[in-house]
Amino acid sequence: MPALLEAIRPSADLRNHYNEISKQCREDDKVVIIAVNRRGIPS
Repeated sequence: MPALLEAIRPSADLRNHYNEISKQCREDDKVVIIAVNRRGIPS
């Protein structure tokens, strides 16, 4: 099984680019992480 890639997106992108993120979740082998106020994102 190939390793999954990840994409970290700010929560505003969920509101502003919902269709793009939805398509990415359905079609790509990427984990989409939605970050709120950069919590959970390593500095």
